[in-house]
Amino acid sequence: MTDPAGTTAALQEADILYKENKLDSALKKYSKLIEENQDDIELLLRRSRCYFDLQEYNLAFNDAKAAHSMDSTHIDACICCGRAATRTKSFEKAFRYYKDALKVDPKHPVVTDELKKLQAAIMAEHEKESVDEPTYSAVKFCTQDPYPGDKELYQMEQEILNKKYKICNNQEIAEPIPNTKPEDAAKHAAMAIRYRAGGNTGDALQECDRAVAIDPCNVLYRQLRAEVLLDRSQREDSLRDLYAIPPQSRSAEVWKQGGQIQLKMGLPVSSEFWFRKATKISDNKDEESAILFQKVRTERLYGPLTQNVPVKVDFGQFGRSIFATEDIEEGAECLTDKPVVLSESLNNYFVPGCHHCAMSLLPPEDYFGEAMDLFDDSMKDLVKELWPDTTPVLCDKCQRVKYCSVKCQKESWAKYHEVICPGRNPAAKRLYDLVANKGVEIQADGRKDDVWLGSYSPLVLARIWGTIVQDAKTMMRSEGLTQPSAEQWAKAKAPFRRFIAFGCTKATDRMPDMVKVFQEIFQNCGDGISYEITEAEFNGRYYQATCNLQMFTSYITPYQKFLTNIANKGDPRGLKMLKYLQKNPKQSAFTGMFALHACLNHSCYNNVEVRDGRCADNTPGVAVIAKRNVKKGEEVLTTYIDTSMPRKLRRAWLYKSFNFWCHCLRCQFEGDDATSCTTCRMKVEEGKKFPSCGKCHRAWYCSVACQKKAWKQGHKIICQTEHSQITLTS
Repeated sequence: MTDPAGTTAALQEADILYKENKLDSALKKYSKLIEENQDDIELLLRRSRCYFDLQEYNLAFNDAKAAHSMDSTHIDACICCGRAATRTKSFEKAFRYYKDALKVDPKHPVVTDELKKLQAAIMAEHEKESVDEPTYSAVKFCTQDPYPGDKELYQMEQEILNKKYKICNNQEIAEPIPNTKPEDAAKHAAMAIRYRAGGNTGDALQECDRAVAIDPCNVLYRQLRAEVLLDRSQREDSLRDLYAIPPQSRSAEVWKQGGQIQLKMGLPVSSEFWFRKATKISDNKDEESAILFQKVRTERLYGPLTQNVPVKVDFGQFGRSIFATEDIEEGAECLTDKPVVLSESLNNYFVPGCHHCAMSLLPPEDYFGEAMDLFDDSMKDLVKELWPDTTPVLCDKCQRVKYCSVKCQKESWAKYHEVICPGRNPAAKRLYDLVANKGVEIQADGRKDDVWLGSYSPLVLARIWGTIVQDAKTMMRSEGLTQPSAEQWAKAKAPFRRFIAFGCTKATDRMPDMVKVFQEIFQNCGDGISYEITEAEFNGRYYQATCNLQMFTSYITPYQKFLTNIANKGDPRGLKMLKYLQKNPKQSAFTGMFALHACLNHSCYNNVEVRDGRCADNTPGVAVIAKRNVKKGEEVLTTYIDTSMPRKLRRAWLYKSFNFWCHCLRCQFEGDDATSCTTCRMKVEEGKKFPSCGKCHRAWYCSVACQKKAWKQGHKIICQTEHSQITLTS
């Protein structure tokens, strides 16, 4: 600030206005002061409180988050973040900020009081649901729609069956044996059933052959022989009988059996076709067929992505899940994952990063700050020589998007940016202005509207649609068309079908103006192409991102490269800089959607954690690291929330945010409070409490018998975990 005396006077005037509840006037004063010094924590917190009292909770959170990013030990910053996050129902965020405060002062009275309010807010939201714990069915969230290109693959597999195995739907049926009666066939079939029940599949097959020879069009005899042939591992012969049954006469069991055989024969698309038929005929009641279908599809989608890592993706009770294919030691890497789409975090204030690959673009001025004024010429020369060049490459059309290299600039343009660049598409300017203002739009009369209410940047959605459009246009051009075909649009959308979405409410009801923003942008995608953003499309993609985004940052910073360069050169000038190289650099913040990471299921007793990772092409991504030894066949489990919370709050949080009740090991063998037995659920007499586990104090028992039973069944595994004991008051 250039005029300290004037600044002090202006600050005092703003504070007086705030105390007099003249909030709008105080806000203008604080904002003007912040324009002159954006790094002043106290100013940001003053404006945050002003926004909070004006019920502008998102703006209050943004200012508090900026202050917290400068100093995570600042208790007032933690409190302001927590309060604002609570009001926006971002409960887990609020809890994390209060935890930061408790690390500084575990008995801070304000934080303790705010934690109680947070608990009340969580439980109040949870009680509104008034729901029993439902049985979760993963298959309900997964469609069985054919994938783009499946028609051609199906025809190819049918040709393989026909030419290699002489199997087809229209195969010839032999004439019945002359001078035989249908009742003769029935006798042979009955004998076949007896032989099969006794384990004599050889004689059972002979009897089936006689029954089919007498009555070759009988569906039941064909099905029986197919089952006997399968018992004898004669898969191709079994399938030949199933194909001989007319499609309209095939039962759900026939379709399911045929799907299983064709899967083992390496014909996944035909297998999916038969499992789909089995599911449909059973009116979606045959869950086994539906799960088998999803298992085939999961292998098709994720098999190529897990070829060189010690895990695989499978489909089970809770949907797509990741399992270890070999023993993984504690600290070892299970997988790394590259983002399918990414964007700078909406609340990334300080460190620029490449908008295409997320590589840090931290300049030396941002790291050293005012300390650079103290450097002598030799030290300045050293920084100039050895600090990596972080001058961003700007989009030459809009000058609003930063890249680490010309390579990233060109890749971004080809992949999605051409469609959404405000330099080419003027309608996109409004979107980029919203991002710059953290989702707020300033009207001509000075009024501020919260247009975007998402916790992530709306550029995530823009880049999803931009990628779809660009892929469709590429296929269109390759075939010499002027408009993408329906098949090409479907193929362009296919990569995003890996991400399941769930939302309780319509996002369009909360932010109707955003639909119009995107509709205007994608009316003009270039080359006379448009992409329709319907309300259903917006809601679907919004929750697809909401449910699958993961925060990450660059695995290496220019600061770290600078240290390496100094060490490699062995320059004595580096010794002078040691005292200026002690602080950790601030990180750029990005969010991304990762195909494999999105398959990780939750457990409050998770065996892996997600960290910043280095992908095979040396770009930033995420790495999944084992927290303890993971055995072959064991599911790889992460956590979606802060697991240091009490059981009741964890489960309420997970249901509210992710629509499932957690039944992990901790949730099974930890209790809610001392009023009920964790094992048998018996209620205590009024005014009394059950004794708790003496080690973890997270389970309560009515008797020694219940305690021993719980210990044996699983409590001993989770009793002394590494989880923090910071909890909300029960």
